[in-house]
Amino acid sequence: MTIDGTVEIITQYASIFSTGDIIAVFVSIISLLGVIISTTVTNLTTKKISESNEKSQEKLNQKNIEANLIAKARIEWIQKVRNTTAELLALYFKVINTVDKEHLLEYVIKAQEKTELLILYFGHEEQNGMDQPVDLHFHKNNINKNNSIVEFLSILSNKIYRYYESVKLDEFNKLEDIRNRRFDEMQNHVLDLEVEEYEDECGNVGMHHIPILDEACEDSLNEIDERINNVVAISKSIKNDVSNLRDIIRIYLKIEWNKAKKCE
Repeated sequence: MTIDGTVEIITQYASIFSTGDIIAVFVSIISLLGVIISTTVTNLTTKKISESNEKSQEKLNQKNIEANLIAKARIEWIQKVRNTTAELLALYFKVINTVDKEHLLEYVIKAQEKTELLILYFGHEEQNGMDQPVDLHFHKNNINKNNSIVEFLSILSNKIYRYYESVKLDEFNKLEDIRNRRFDEMQNHVLDLEVEEYEDECGNVGMHHIPILDEACEDSLNEIDERINNVVAISKSIKNDVSNLRDIIRIYLKIEWNKAKKCE
């Protein structure tokens, strides 16, 4: 090719790619690179967000599974405690209403077994806060109640066995017999008579003659009266405690049930 031909070709290319066209090409290339980079960054960001969402969803699913398991376990525990308490209350009522000593022992043994089972259900609880008396009828939460319920059950179990011992030994009737004999012998221990005026429901005035006994006889009668009152008090105390236990467990389980439903 001659020099003139080469010059002509360069001249033609120069006319095609003018300065403005070159700038436009560079701008297009830069824009294309920007789109590519932007798309790549967006894809990477979207992938990271997606992975993060998946991990968050996995954690949420795991928490839901754990919450459901806790709720299920708590509901099963509530059912066991409710059933055991119902059986125990029924046995307690049989104990305090049974006069047959043989059946009484059977009911006492079964009641103690159920009591021990219930104590295991509540177990030991670390005290939360200061060591203060716990209101077992408090209806907002069950904080620090477990140990107090265990103590309550243990005391009640001891009372039941004490009641059984009293019935087995026929303690009340024996004490009544002793008291009656003391009254029969009382005339030998009268030191004086104290006169006390009274008025009946019709307005008639009368006199009571109250014997003043020697100290030994007075002390003996007081001791027997106290022992009789203790025997009677045990039975009354058991009846009150049984009713109290029913209310305590009812309040406790209601709170636990509401907690279980929130976890579901």
